[in-house]
Amino acid sequence: MSEEEELETAPQKPARRWLKVLLILFLVGLLLAAGAVGGVIWHFSKDLPRVDTLAEYRPPLITRVYSRDGEQLLAEFCEERRTLVPYKEVPEHVRHAFLAAEDSDFFNHDGVDYLGILRAVFKNLVRGGRVQGASTITQQTARAFLLHRRKTYTRKIREIMLTWKIEERFNKEEIFYLYLNHIYFGACLEDGFGCYGVQEASRRYFGKDVQELTLAEGAVLASLPKAPNKYNPRTSPDEAKKRRDWVLSMMVKKKFAAADAVAAAKEEPVLTRPTQNPYYEKAPYYSEHVRQILEEEYGRETLYKGGLNIRASVDLGMQRAARKALMTGLERVDRAQGYRGPLYRPADEAAQVALGKAIEATAVQGGQILDLQGLAGEEPPKDVAGAIRVVSVAPGLSVGARVTAIEKQKTRRGRQRFGLLDMGGGRKGRVNLSERAWQKPLPGRMPKIWGNGQRPYTRIKAGDIVLVRLTKVNEDQSLEAQLIQKPRVQGALIAIDPRSRDVLAMVGGYSFLESPFNRAVQSRRQPGSAFKPLVYAAGIQSRRFTPATMITDQPTTFRDAVKGTSWKPKNYSGAFEGDISVRYCLTFSKNTCSIQIAESVGYDAIKGLARSVGIESRQPNDLTLSLGSGEVFPLELANAYATLAAGGKVAKPIFIAQVDDRFGEQLEANKAELRQVVDPAVSYLTLSLMRSVVESGTAQSVKALKRDVAGKTGTTNEQRSAWFVGAVPELVTAVYLGFDNNDPLGPAMTGGGIAAPIWLEFMKAALDKESKERFAVPPGVVFARIDPKTGLLAPEGAAGARQETFLTGTAPKEMTSIEEQTEADLLDEEY
Repeated sequence: MSEEEELETAPQKPARRWLKVLLILFLVGLLLAAGAVGGVIWHFSKDLPRVDTLAEYRPPLITRVYSRDGEQLLAEFCEERRTLVPYKEVPEHVRHAFLAAEDSDFFNHDGVDYLGILRAVFKNLVRGGRVQGASTITQQTARAFLLHRRKTYTRKIREIMLTWKIEERFNKEEIFYLYLNHIYFGACLEDGFGCYGVQEASRRYFGKDVQELTLAEGAVLASLPKAPNKYNPRTSPDEAKKRRDWVLSMMVKKKFAAADAVAAAKEEPVLTRPTQNPYYEKAPYYSEHVRQILEEEYGRETLYKGGLNIRASVDLGMQRAARKALMTGLERVDRAQGYRGPLYRPADEAAQVALGKAIEATAVQGGQILDLQGLAGEEPPKDVAGAIRVVSVAPGLSVGARVTAIEKQKTRRGRQRFGLLDMGGGRKGRVNLSERAWQKPLPGRMPKIWGNGQRPYTRIKAGDIVLVRLTKVNEDQSLEAQLIQKPRVQGALIAIDPRSRDVLAMVGGYSFLESPFNRAVQSRRQPGSAFKPLVYAAGIQSRRFTPATMITDQPTTFRDAVKGTSWKPKNYSGAFEGDISVRYCLTFSKNTCSIQIAESVGYDAIKGLARSVGIESRQPNDLTLSLGSGEVFPLELANAYATLAAGGKVAKPIFIAQVDDRFGEQLEANKAELRQVVDPAVSYLTLSLMRSVVESGTAQSVKALKRDVAGKTGTTNEQRSAWFVGAVPELVTAVYLGFDNNDPLGPAMTGGGIAAPIWLEFMKAALDKESKERFAVPPGVVFARIDPKTGLLAPEGAAGARQETFLTGTAPKEMTSIEEQTEADLLDEEY
C-alpha cells in the first residue's frame, strides 16, 4: 500500500469503530426497552381479570314482586337497579346519542384512543395532577366490569391492556351491549338506589321503555355517564339541558342526526316523570313481608342480585280496598277525638317569608303540586327547600298544603269556613275547616276524651301547613280537599281465602313510610271476645254443649285450682240475665258463659283446638283464656276463622304463589295443603253461633253487607284493643285497632263500634256483589225446633219456637211444657 493510500484510510478506522459501538448500544437499548416493555406488560397482565367472563354476562338484577295475576308490579329489591335490554331493541337514535357523547369513532378504532391518551398525559403533566381522560366505550366497559375506579396510571395501563383483550374477544355490538346495560345513570328514585343500564334509566326518568324514547330524551340519558349527579335531569334540570344540547350538537357534527331534528329537540323542555318505588305505593306491608320470607328462604345475595320474579298471592284490587278502609277507619276514630293542630306553623315573619320564597322557587310542571309534609314539626328543617316534594295530582293523595287565607263561604249547609290553599305552581285549593265530623261522637255514645270540642278553624290560621287529602279537581284545575291528620291509633287488616289460604290483602298500619312495623304479623295483642268462638267450638266438640244448652248468667266466683286464686268476672254491660242459651251467650258476648264452658271442657281442650286451627302463640293456662287474655297475631286469628270457614280444614297462609329465577325457570309454586283438624259439623255449628252475632248481637252493623256472615267482635279490658273478625264462605277478614304502646283507646271504643265498620267497608268493595253463597250444611248436622227460653223441643205451633242446629245425636229429646213457652227473645233468626 502506498503512503498516500495509508493516509486516506487511517482516519476511517476509528469512525467505523464508533459506528459499531453506537449500533451495538442502540440494539442493546432496543432490547432493554423491549425487555422493559415486555416486563411491564408481563407485570400488569399476569393477574388481569379474564375477559371471557363477560361472555357469560350475569349482572346483579332486580328481584320483582308482582300481584297474583302477574300484571301489576308491587315491589323491587336490588342493590343495583338494572333491567337487561338486547342491543337491537335500543333505538338507533339512542345509540347514536351515546356515541356522540362518549366515543364517536367507536366502530372504527381498535378500542384505544392513542392521541387522546397523549393529550391527557400532556394535560396531566401541565396541571401536575391526575386527570381522567380519553376513555373509549371499550375502555369504560373494561373499567366498569373488571377494574376499580381509582384514578391511577397503573389502572390506566391495565385498562388499555384489558381493552385490547376485549376488542379481540368480542365484536363491537357485543361490547356496546355490555356498556349500555351496565353503566351507572345516577340515583333515579327517592329510595336512593341507583339506576344501571339504559332500560332502567329510561323507565325511572321518563316512565317508558327505551324503545319509546325521543331524540331529546335519548340525549338526556347519553349525558349522564360522564357525571350522573351533576347532570341528573330531576335534581339539576338546567345543567341537564345544557349537557343534552351539547350532545345533540355533537350528533349533528358527527352526522348522527339531521340539523332540523336536533333543532326541534333542543326546543323541548327537560321533563321527567316523578317516580317512586312501587314498594311504597301499592302494598308496602305485604311486599315487605314477602321480602322477609324470600330472604329467609333464598338468602340476601339471591334476593338482591338474583333477578327473581315473584308472583304474590295478593289481589291488588282488594289490597287497595283494604288500605282505604283501614286508613279511613283510623282517621274516623282519630277525628272524633278533635283536631290537634297544623303540621307546621312558622315561628315568625322571617320564617314565613323564607317558606314563601322556597315554595316559589320550587319548579312545578303541569299536573304536579307541592307536598309540604316534610316541614312537619315545631321547628322547620334546616333545608326548607329540600323538605318540599313535587308530586303528581291524584284523587285520594295526601299532601301538606299552605293555608293562605280563611274565608266564610255559603254552602248548602249554611255559611262555613274554608281554608284557601297554595298548592304550588299557581294552582289553588280549598279545604272545609267547619266539618262537624271533628266533633261527632262515634257509635256507642263516644265521649270526647282528647279533643277540646272546637272545630278545626279555631286552631288554624293563614300561613299554617295542614295535612289534606285531595278529593276533586275542578274545571279550572283548582283542587278540593279534606282536612285530615295522621292518627295516633294504629291497626291492621288481613284478608284470607279460606279455601286456598291465599292472603289476598294485608295492611299493617296507617302508613308504611311513617311506621313499617306490620301489626298484622308482628303485633301480638289480646283478642278479647274475638277468641270466644274457639272456646265455644271446643264446647260443641266435647258434645257437652249445643247452641240450645242453657247456662246461668249470674255473678259467680270461680276458683282457679292451679293458681289457687279466686276470680269474679263481669259482663261488658255489667248486667246478668239468668238462664240463657249458648247461642245467646255468644251473640251478646257473655263472659260468665265462656268461663263456664272453659271450666267444663278444660284448658287443654281449648288450647289444643286453638293450636289445631292455626293459633301458634302460647296461650294462658287459666280461666282468662276463655275471654281472650292470651295474645295472638291478627294473621293467626284470621287463619283460625278461615279454618272454621273451610269446614275445619287448616293450612298455612300463603303469601307467595310462585317464584321463578332470572331465566324463567320455576323455583317454587305454593298451594295450600289442607288438613282436616275439626269435624265439619262442629265448624258449621260454630259458624252458626257467629251468624247470630251479626244478625242480632254486637256486630249488627255488618248486616248491611247482606251476605251470610259469621263473625265476632272483640274488646279487651279498658278498651286497649278492638277487633272484628268475620267470614263469608269465600273470604275471611280480621280487623284490629289499638295503640302501639297498648294504651286504652277510650270509653266505648268497642270492636263493634270501630272495627266492624272498617270490615264492612272493605268487604263491600272486595266481594262479588252478585254472589249470595251461603255456608254449606255438612253431614253430621241436624235441625230441631226448640223453645229458646228452655232449650227443649217446642210443641207444634208453639209461639217463639225457632229452628236450631245440632250435632247428630245431641238434639234435645224432651218437650218443653206449655207453661214454659215464651215469646221470641232477642234472637230474630232461625239456624
